[in-house]
Parts: sequence; C-alpha cells; structure tokens
Amino acid sequence: MKVAKALLLVSVVWGVGSARAQVGSDAPASIVVFPKIIVDGTRDTVVQLSNTSNFTAYAHCWYLDGALPFPLLPPGPDNQPQWTSTDFELALTHQQPTNWVVSQGRPADATEAPCSRLSDNDCYGAGIDPGPIPVIAQGFTGELRCIETDAIGAPLSGNHLTGEATLEDLASGDVAKYSAIGIAGRDGNDGDGVLRLGEEYAACPDALRLDHAAEGVAVAAAGEGSSVDTELTIVPCTANLVTQAPESVLVQVLVTNEFEQRFSASQLVNCWRNVRLLDIGPVFGFDHLGTPTAQTRLRSSAASASGILAVAEERWRVGDLAARAAFNVHSEGVRAAGDLITVP
Repeated sequence: MKVAKALLLVSVVWGVGSARAQVGSDAPASIVVFPKIIVDGTRDTVVQLSNTSNFTAYAHCWYLDGALPFPLLPPGPDNQPQWTSTDFELALTHQQPTNWVVSQGRPADATEAPCSRLSDNDCYGAGIDPGPIPVIAQGFTGELRCIETDAIGAPLSGNHLTGEATLEDLASGDVAKYSAIGIAGRDGNDGDGVLRLGEEYAACPDALRLDHAAEGVAVAAAGEGSSVDTELTIVPCTANLVTQAPESVLVQVLVTNEFEQRFSASQLVNCWRNVRLLDIGPVFGFDHLGTPTAQTRLRSSAASASGILAVAEERWRVGDLAARAAFNVHSEGVRAAGDLITVP
C-alpha cells in the first residue's frame, strides 16, 4: 500500500471530531503558547508577538522554566523540572508586531536611534517599544505563555494575538521556526484569574496527531550515511502560575505504520518535556516499525487532569551536516474535561 494511501486511511479512522478542534496556529487568539523556548548555550530563540487589531492590545506573558537541576541526567523523582516563572507585560499598538531574542530581552528605551542602513545601529530593539522584556539567562529550556488582557491587566477574550518562535543554532546559524499555539477567547469571559478552557476559552484538543519518519531512517535523496529523527516538545494545557505547582500528565502514544499495524507506548510529562521519539520507546525505530514513515496519536490518559499541547522538530543528518525544521502538530477534537490556567 502506498504511503499516502495508508496515512489517509489512518487519518480517516482517527479523524472523527477533528473538525471541532479549537486550538490552532493560523488565527489570532487570546492565549498564545510557545511550547519550545531554548537558551542553552548552543541554541537561542527569537520570539515574535503581533497585535492583529486596529486598537492597542495588551498582553501578560510568563516564561516557564522546565530545565532539570541536573540536565545531563534523565528526569526522575530527584531530578524534576524547576518550574519557575518570569513574567512581563506588553502593550502593542494597532497592527504592531514586536520581536526579541530571548537571551537578550528588550529594554524599553525611548531614546534609541532609529534603524537605518546608513547608521552603525544594529537595529536590535528598533521600533515602538511595547514594554521592558527581561533577559533570560543561559540554561533555560521551557515555554512562554502570553494572555491578552485589558488595560488594567484583566484577562480579555479579544483574539488579537499571534506569534512565532525561531530556534537558532548558534554555531551553524541553522534556524527552525514554528507558530505559537493559539487558544481563542469566547464570549462570557469574567476576567478573573482562573481561565477556564472549554468555557471562557476554546478547549484543549482531545488528541494530537503527528506524521513523521521512522527514527534513524535514511534520507531518501541522500541515501546511506544519512538519517532523520524527530523531537516532540509537550506541555500540559493546565497551568497554575500562582502556586507554580508542576502539572503532570501521562501521555498515551499510539503509533501506526504504513501497513496499519499499531504499536503503543507512554510518556510522562512533568510540566515540560522535550524528548526524541526513540527515547519514548523502541517502537519508533525503523527496525521496529518496518516502514519509513508512520503516524502517531498522543492523548493524555484518563487519569490525568490536563490535556496537552505540542510542537515537533525534525533533524536531518547527511554526513557531518545537520539541519532542523520545526512544525506544529495537528489537533483532534476537544477535551470533555476543562483545563484551567490560573494567573495572579
């Protein structure tokens, strides 16, 4: 069976309710989530946040640090993510985009020289300053969440925010970009500190779907000596930014190869998890799957109190050369149980 036909059949089987998915990366929203923000000495991240309306839009943002205290060791009971937060507020004028390098932040400087090709100004931070953005020190691996608010800081269902994140390899200059995950606001938002997904905001997906290469499979155009592998970055939908208590989710994983054979695995996510597919289980390896491509469905277990959001990043190696491409995964359906984001 051809690859496209096999994946289409699997998509039809799993696609029930997919048209009802209410989070996405292609429309303005009231909550935008950047699951993968890296500042680790080898990679840095450029964030862009935009206001799509013709009026000033306000946002309150939180960096959430998912770095392990002992990053060279696997996560476990004695090596849990730090889960500390750093917050800031922005005011974006009509149709204004703003951007910053996470390791540099962006000071508010009204005296800064304008950007010009004729000046010595490197143009970083040029344009209208939306407000001071903090510097994030090396060693940060985590996420960024921005919530649209009114002028006094109350959560607002305005649906005016979009975003992108660009991950840059500092040695090679290779970049990988993905769109922020948007969660739309609904009518009836009471503006308090408990954001109810599925009521005041769109619900988190019931499941996520990822089309990917088998781990370690050769690049078709490059042949022997080449390989492809994929990383997933998973965050819980639910987050308590007041207590900063980490949210744990057991993710159930169902993998279907081109012959529609199914394999299962699981992955524990404690507030933030970046993991190569092969580290989730050997089922992702080419030798185990038996086909060069597969489709994976991820869903939080019935015992977990939170849904999940994720982005993926594919890495291609050909000899000593490597390149990455980040992308958003597909959402399916909506969770019956509501998720909560609690803010100060």
